[in-house]
Amino acid sequence: MTLRLAIVTGLLLLAAHGRADVLALTWDNDLFFRMDANYTNGVRLSWLGEERLKSCPRCAAIRVADKLSFLPGVGREDAHYAIGINVEQLMMTPQDISLSTPQYNDIPYAGVLLADMGLYARTKDSVTAYRLVVGTTGPDSGAEQTQKMVHRWTLSEPPRGWQNQLPGKPIAGVAAVHARLLHNAAHGSLTRQAGFAVGGRADGWMGKLSAGVFARIGDNLPGNILPDYAGNGSSASLAGLGPVDGNGWSLFAGLSSDAIGWNYLEHEGRRAGYNVETEDLVGAGIIGGSLQRGRFTTVMSFYHSTSYTRSSNRFISFGTVAFLWQY
Repeated sequence: MTLRLAIVTGLLLLAAHGRADVLALTWDNDLFFRMDANYTNGVRLSWLGEERLKSCPRCAAIRVADKLSFLPGVGREDAHYAIGINVEQLMMTPQDISLSTPQYNDIPYAGVLLADMGLYARTKDSVTAYRLVVGTTGPDSGAEQTQKMVHRWTLSEPPRGWQNQLPGKPIAGVAAVHARLLHNAAHGSLTRQAGFAVGGRADGWMGKLSAGVFARIGDNLPGNILPDYAGNGSSASLAGLGPVDGNGWSLFAGLSSDAIGWNYLEHEGRRAGYNVETEDLVGAGIIGGSLQRGRFTTVMSFYHSTSYTRSSNRFISFGTVAFLWQY
């Protein structure tokens, strides 16, 4: 059994036999902008366990929270705690996917498959998450097969250079994020929210620090803090997205910046002869909306950022569709 099949199967079994608040499937693709370069496709499957209070000392989430109570944001008596698992597959390609030869002045073909388990601590105006990350790059990530399958489905030009993808490397690391609401006001049936988020990750795919601001407006909003649970962001945005009575909708927008300290593309790309140099600072914007009907939510968002590498001055743009089932 391959690594990707093993971790996806494990997540599905956990979702089937464990109690959960949310199951989420998201798909990123630059097809929405009629592009096929840089970050071109991503798929994520997420499971968030039932939120628990400290009054349940025998619950798994509370046991983990007690062990990690020395960390900032963990240990509060008024917080809701949950354990979540996230599996994602990402892929990078050069602009011209019709060539089978290496394009040393462009982005190399690269794929990554990541799985993480995290603890989420949520209050009415904040959420904090800590995650352990494992995975692999290269052929075992399955990125080649996924992109070719998507291109067959969408009748797009097949990518011809995956035999030149960067080598496989095991990945392990940690990630953390903290988000807080600065404004939360209701006006009739509408609720308006605004806040900020900071975070960081250090693993074999990327090392970076992140900061951003966001705003959301909608009717019958769920209890999550981060609105971008559809985009290429943290699964901490799922915390608080439990069952909500009735229907609702939301519109959201955000701006963020990443300070990049280390990047697999640069490290392995330069070793393979590619002219890849990571940008020190990347800026991005996102807009989107959600529509909730009972326990099901559909989300559409659009992401636009500056390039992560100096060898390419093209912007990165993609759209995301997400389907969420709130138990």
